[in-house]
Order: sequence, then C-alpha cells, then structure tokens
Amino acid sequence: MARPREFNTQEALGQALEVFWTKGYEAASVCDLMAAMGLSKSSLYDSFGSKHELFLKVIDCYVDASSAGYKLVLAGEGSGRRAIEEMFAAIVEAAAGDEGRRGCFVANCAVELSGADEQTSRRVAAFFKQFEEAIEAAVRRGQDQGNISADQDATALALFLVSNINGIRVMAKVDPDPGALRDIARIALQALD
Repeated sequence: MARPREFNTQEALGQALEVFWTKGYEAASVCDLMAAMGLSKSSLYDSFGSKHELFLKVIDCYVDASSAGYKLVLAGEGSGRRAIEEMFAAIVEAAAGDEGRRGCFVANCAVELSGADEQTSRRVAAFFKQFEEAIEAAVRRGQDQGNISADQDATALALFLVSNINGIRVMAKVDPDPGALRDIARIALQALD
C-alpha cells in the first residue's frame, strides 16, 4: 500500500519555483530541488515526475498566479488607459525593488530555453499572448472611452507595450534604477496619446 503524501504540493511547487528562478533550469540540480522542497529523490520523482516535468508544472503555476494578477489590473469597467498606467507602475515598482534583479520568471524561461525546449516555448508564447490580449482589451476600452488614441492599431500597440514591459524587466536585471525604469515606462506610455 502506498504511503500518503506528507507535504503540501503547492508549497513544494513554490519552493521549486525559487530554485528555478534563482538558478535557471539548467543550473538547478535535482539535489537543489530536493533540499529546497524537503523531499527525497523518490518522493520528488513519484510526485512530480522528472526534473523537466516539475519545471513545466512550476511554469504552469507561476503563469496561473501571474495571469490572475495582471487580469485583475487590466480588466474591468474603469479607464483602459488608467489600467495600463497602473500595470506599468506596478511593474516598475517590482523591477526596481529587491527582487528586480531576478527578472520575470517567464521571461527568464524564454531567454534560457525557448529555442531548445518546445514545451517551455509553447507555455511562454501562450503566456505572452494572453498578456498581450489583456492589454489589447484595455487599449480598445481606452480607445472607446476616448483616453487612448484611436489612430493606433490596438493589436500593434499591445505588442509594443508588452515588449516594453519585458524590456523594463530585463533592464532591471542589469541596473534597477527606479528613475531610469520610470523614464522607460513614461516614454512607452506616450504611445497611448
């Protein structure tokens, strides 16, 4: 008879996230994961499969949590422009903080593995597409409300904004200077005019 799991799966995935986020996929060893998660090798493999399967589960959990956060900010009845401005402000604040040098976990995955790992590539692409669509909906709402220029193509503008958000996160990994990051955001937001 199999022994019941004696750990919280969500907590274990959160601990694995910290390892992958800090070290990256390739540099994170199974020993690192076992130590962080407090699991034996057999428990890790029995519960999560391979290191790669664990990594994909961690990406999925991160994407679910992150998507809920940005959807909350971008969706709604209020000003589309204000929602986008709030999104940029939150990203700049996070990027300029102590965790800013870690970057965005999904963007880090894109840089490290997207060309080499099809399953990671699909997840990263889906996340960026969902993010782009949420921003596009806010752009269209702002255009309908008259606080975002209707002269801009909403899809192209959303893609431009997502690219700038990722640029802010990458820049923060090198130099999380809040003033410089705010300048990037301010100039990017001028595209809404």
